[in-house]
Amino acid sequence: MDGVDSGLRDVLNRIVAGVAAPDSPVAPLPPENVRGKPGVYYAYKNISQTSIRLGHLTDLFESPDRYAVRVANYAVGVGFSGRLLSKVRSEAGLAYSVGSYFVNRPKLGTFFAYCQTRADATGQALRMVIDIITDVKQHGITQEEFIRAKESILNSSVFEFETPHQIAESIAENLFYGFPADQTTIDIQALKAVTFDDCQRAAMKYYRPEDFVIVIVGDTAQMDQPPTTFGTVNELSLEIK
Repeated sequence: MDGVDSGLRDVLNRIVAGVAAPDSPVAPLPPENVRGKPGVYYAYKNISQTSIRLGHLTDLFESPDRYAVRVANYAVGVGFSGRLLSKVRSEAGLAYSVGSYFVNRPKLGTFFAYCQTRADATGQALRMVIDIITDVKQHGITQEEFIRAKESILNSSVFEFETPHQIAESIAENLFYGFPADQTTIDIQALKAVTFDDCQRAAMKYYRPEDFVIVIVGDTAQMDQPPTTFGTVNELSLEIK
């Protein structure tokens, strides 16, 4: 292995040897000024199913609220116990798959909900997803949902660090994003400290149905309700130009 590492080091040194140093420090990236444009976006595809995505931008990357948001959203859109799946799929039978997640990234993140449904249930399924998220924004999650979500996250965290590869990957990601190497341990302690009231405040603050960008892919001729039911439609094309 030492010989391989040494050989690779020599190759890399030869590659970068001819790269000149910049005359001045690289300027920092300007602040992001991206704003989502709420609305409905539709793309035609001749299939008997409909694929739906809806969401908005977020800014949670370094926010202490991100732990409460993670617990709250687990209760809303993760796994079989999530409210979206239990109601839209299990109870109503309106979706093949449904859920939601927050993606935290530097500068900007996103909240996304997704739903795969049959075409003739498009409007019903989408309305249920929007109504469930709106209800969580207005009233939060239940105490039972909070306990189940928090326990599930903490119990599953041990399986994320079973191998040296998983541990090394976690440390590398933390360092890449400017966090300390033991940020994962800090995160677990922060999750343990999340309270029910924290989740209520976070849900009401970070779910914003009024800002939803809704993307619908399918065939309107087969849908129970047209995309215009949910607002002015902007048509998209799936053709590669």
